[in-house]
Amino acid sequence: MNKESQQLNLGVYRYLHNRPVDSPLELEDHNRRMQALHEIFDNNDSWKVHDWGATDDTEPHEYVELIIEIVTNPVVQAVAVPALTYIGGVISNATGGLVADGIKSLFTRLRNMQAEKRVDEVTISIPKGISIVVKPVNGDTDITVVQPGRQPINIRYNDTEKVIEAKKSS
Repeated sequence: MNKESQQLNLGVYRYLHNRPVDSPLELEDHNRRMQALHEIFDNNDSWKVHDWGATDDTEPHEYVELIIEIVTNPVVQAVAVPALTYIGGVISNATGGLVADGIKSLFTRLRNMQAEKRVDEVTISIPKGISIVVKPVNGDTDITVVQPGRQPINIRYNDTEKVIEAKKSS
């Protein structure tokens, strides 16, 4: 690991909506999540996967946890999204810019896969006790940022900077 890189835990639920338990769709959804995660991390020099967990298992799992590391600075979209700016600031203050840029890049890719119903709720846990829960909700994304010693902050991807500031203050 380089000086700034750190291992992160990535917990990913498969798509669960309207799926009966023990349905043949469970394995289909498990495999869709597996393919989505491999699309993100395979052949991507920015990331190293230390442990794929049950991602590639032949039996379906509702939840898998990966241990990943950001090894080089990923390409981050230039689009200024207040939610990503806020998340990046929290992470950068705790761990540094490489990890913050990596999380923002990962967040964008996972959010797209949530829209495609390939993955569902995602939790990104980083050192120093910070976790970010990303959940698709009615065409938007619900984001909960948990930091030690602070109240969790819940924002939406499409919130304005003013709305996010108000939520941080309350």
